[in-house]
Amino acid sequence: MILSDKIPSAESWAKMPMYMQIGNIGSEVNRTFNRKQKALEESCEKAEELCQISFERSISLMNLMIDTYEPDNLFLKELCRMKELVCEIIVNDNYTENIPHIKKYFNDHVLLLRAKEAS
Repeated sequence: MILSDKIPSAESWAKMPMYMQIGNIGSEVNRTFNRKQKALEESCEKAEELCQISFERSISLMNLMIDTYEPDNLFLKELCRMKELVCEIIVNDNYTENIPHIKKYFNDHVLLLRAKEAS
């Protein structure tokens, strides 16, 4: 499957509620971290390849979100920093101790935004 087949269009992405966007990004980031861990533990080429695909997709989704919202949206600054951290972890194996915090960050945002939308 081609990566672009899994990336939503900018129009369909913009129609999604923010919590769904963050949930999609968080799922892909978690998938990336899990595949990276498997690749490191098992020296598995397939896991490394799948990690790369998930990594590219997570960055693409983050870019879509960054392009969707106004520059003054406070969450975008956080998202840009998160993107930098994910890149550092996957590409350079730096800051790996932050992986549990990043996973929690995405999960907490989804819960918060979902609760806001429901009220």
